[in-house]
Amino acid sequence: MRAAGRFNFVTVREDLYCYRKHGDSLTSRRARRIQALTAEVVERALPAGAPARLRAEILLGLALKSQFDWRSDLVLRAARADSAYVAAHLPALARWSLVVARNRLAG
Repeated sequence: MRAAGRFNFVTVREDLYCYRKHGDSLTSRRARRIQALTAEVVERALPAGAPARLRAEILLGLALKSQFDWRSDLVLRAARADSAYVAAHLPALARWSLVVARNRLAG
């Protein structure tokens, strides 16, 4: 993300790397850690002066991507930034809670 501030990016319209996801892949086995680290990196990269709505959108988006842990810390920070934005996404939060509960029960 820091590179985006220093360099121009372009869209590459071809696959540069392909892999197969399966239950025993490193991505699958380390998904929780990958999601947690992604949230840390993205939140750290948020500019201090980012508009409240954008901050709420990003924080809530990070929370909703977590499929194994209830990231209420991210949801609360999103609500502090823009409570109306979070309130408008209560149905998505309810669905997310069900997904996390199902995944935790499964395993």
